[in-house]
Amino acid sequence: MADKRVERAKEETRKFLAENNIQPQAMMRFGEMADATIKDKALYPMFREQLIKTGMADETDIPVKFNYTILVTISTMGKLAGQLAQARIGV
Repeated sequence: MADKRVERAKEETRKFLAENNIQPQAMMRFGEMADATIKDKALYPMFREQLIKTGMADETDIPVKFNYTILVTISTMGKLAGQLAQARIGV
């Protein structure tokens, strides 16, 4: 059951990346940034600004107030993007 959920999450991540023309490596970097922000809430304003500046999100997508749900989602997508990139190059 968990394997099906992981595969579904990978497929949704793949679709998101393709539809938004985002390279897996960029998503991986944002995932790493999200991980750092989870550990240090003071980084949240800079993280939010980077998401907006790079077009990953617009101001209405990312609340000004610290949001664990968004951070965990981006962190997870970063990890899944890494798995997709590895599968693509056969690592």
